[in-house]
Amino acid sequence: MEHVDLGLTRLHRLWESPEIKRRFLELLGRPVELSLVRTLRAIERCGLDEPGVSDLAGLLNVDTSTASRFVEQATAGGYVRRDPSERDRRRCVVRLTGRGAELLAAANVVRATLLEELLSGWPDEDVAAFSALLERFADSVAALESRP
Repeated sequence: MEHVDLGLTRLHRLWESPEIKRRFLELLGRPVELSLVRTLRAIERCGLDEPGVSDLAGLLNVDTSTASRFVEQATAGGYVRRDPSERDRRRCVVRLTGRGAELLAAANVVRATLLEELLSGWPDEDVAAFSALLERFADSVAALESRP
């Protein structure tokens, strides 16, 4: 299992490297904080009718105060709006604005482009196997997270 651990550690370090971030922003063509893109993605993928800050905190794997700061920054930039909940007036619902949806769509294209670059020399069968195994591993991690 040591080789798996070493591979995951290396992958995490490389994926979070300044060079990958620089390449992402270069392809995106605009300077943005990556936390903004992650926040917009969490809102889109939340799957709730009325996503709130605490829901996003869980998806982003940060505490509620950090998620609140991310949402505040996104709101100030015009990427997100806060609406009152129709079900509970004490809550605010976080929604993408047109500007936020446009940035997220562009970021999704960049992510796909970057992955295509990284996997360009791989045979299709290897990409399919890697994808399936990665999903399987992610499912195992998710199951571990949900244990009491």
